Amino acid sequence: MLYNYNMNKKFVKNDEVFEYIFEQKNVKNINIRVRRDGSVYVSAPFGVPVKKLEEFVHSKAADIIASVTAIKEATHDFCQGCTIYHLGKPYTVKYVSGKVTLTDDTLFTPSESAFHKWEKEKASAIITDVCKRLYPLFEGFCPAFPEICFRRMVSKWGVCRPLQNRITFNTALVRTPTECIEYVVCHEFVHFLHPDHSKRFYDTLSRLLPDWKERKETLGKFHI
Repeated sequence: MLYNYNMNKKFVKNDEVFEYIFEQKNVKNINIRVRRDGSVYVSAPFGVPVKKLEEFVHSKAADIIASVTAIKEATHDFCQGCTIYHLGKPYTVKYVSGKVTLTDDTLFTPSESAFHKWEKEKASAIITDVCKRLYPLFEGFCPAFPEICFRRMVSKWGVCRPLQNRITFNTALVRTPTECIEYVVCHEFVHFLHPDHSKRFYDTLSRLLPDWKERKETLGKFHI
């Protein structure tokens, strides 16, 4: 089986879906390029089998994701004078020596890496507290209080792994208001009962969090 000349494809890494543009052309090898806008372009010789191409892309998945993340950070995520959010409130970023601190309207940080470390610590404390506060709603279908993990993600606010009894949250979730954090926590907890997004999933979510649609709409105003 061969690919068509030009098409969009996807690959999955750590439960996140990443798209890339594939093109067959007059080249000798399979090539992967992450463009300046963060899009991923893959070119390969005519006649490359599907399996060989996908295996190659998957083998380079970690490098692709690292490049996409770096481009997003460099272009719009964090810089001197930009606006960053914490619990829904905007702060202007200012580089200074010392530790990360917040005032009424300014976030002071010695570096971007220091900020992300600080943000992960805040996310861990705040989101874990929300999980513990809402857990009694889910005791009936959660085998035990799940393992709560945190990492930066580029396309999801949270990922639930029911078989591992684990939920991983995007550290950037702490940038959104508390009501949005509560929505994402509830959303992921419901996956222990309904792993998909079926009608039963949303019926359960609506019963436990009747205003989830309004919360989701608010969440949509924030960028990962």
